[in-house]
Amino acid sequence: MNPTPATSPSHASCACLGPTPRLPLFPLAAAVLVVVLMAAHACPAAVRFFFCAPSAWLSAQFLGVDLFAVADGFQLDCPQLPVDVSLACSGTTFFAMLLVLLTVHELGHAQGGPRARASRRSSLFGAGSLLALAYALTLAANTARIVLGWHAAVWAHAALPPSFHSGVHLAVGIVVFSGFLFAAVLATRWHAIIAHMGRARASGPAESEEYRITPLATLERRGKDTEH
Repeated sequence: MNPTPATSPSHASCACLGPTPRLPLFPLAAAVLVVVLMAAHACPAAVRFFFCAPSAWLSAQFLGVDLFAVADGFQLDCPQLPVDVSLACSGTTFFAMLLVLLTVHELGHAQGGPRARASRRSSLFGAGSLLALAYALTLAANTARIVLGWHAAVWAHAALPPSFHSGVHLAVGIVVFSGFLFAAVLATRWHAIIAHMGRARASGPAESEEYRITPLATLERRGKDTEH
């Protein structure tokens, strides 16, 4: 009689319940993006307080200038060129994209493994961590955009005609936000990249050893065999 392996109660209950259902990540990502953007549009006071004010204050510290509240946001009293930080400069769209990226990465990393069976308290802590990380990166990216945008604007006003000024401002925002987003993508895929490099390094020496041992002697032997 073949012995049957013992099964722990937790494994038995998991087997009875079947595999952990996988969440559809694309609709969830779209839902997160839409909800964040709608909330930002519906609560301009919150956007001004949580996004515009910290970015404007940090930028003022980096540039060493005074900061004033104006009708639609804040103004940095830069000597050569004042900088306005309005609701359009809040960075909420970047925050929504970053939150979607981190959420999809976290859920895709957790589904099907031990993290999928985490407690509700752990899930809430993970959601709070994602929000805090996306918020901190958004403030850092927006501050970098404002500071670099001011330097680029000063240069553009001195070297380019007025028709190019808005394009320079837009280009700085695209470069800075795209750079931060690309760095976030690399950070979320870092373990996969390291694992792939490790597999390539492990298989590389064996292949190179095989090709290094056989070339010349084998070809000479094959040539003699063909002659006979």
